[in-house]
Amino acid sequence: MIPTWGIRRTYWEHFTLETGAGLGYVRSFQGDDYYLHPDDEHLIALKIYFRLGYTF
Repeated sequence: MIPTWGIRRTYWEHFTLETGAGLGYVRSFQGDDYYLHPDDEHLIALKIYFRLGYTF
């Protein structure tokens, strides 16, 4: 889980623009994880997103 902070705005009553970012901690609890290097047991994860939507 990564806590995120963001902002959402509606333009022209139908278009929605949303952006946000978050920072989290990654911890490997299994020694045989195929997606982490053995020396990288503790990592920081960065999540950045941008969304564009349309409401009918």
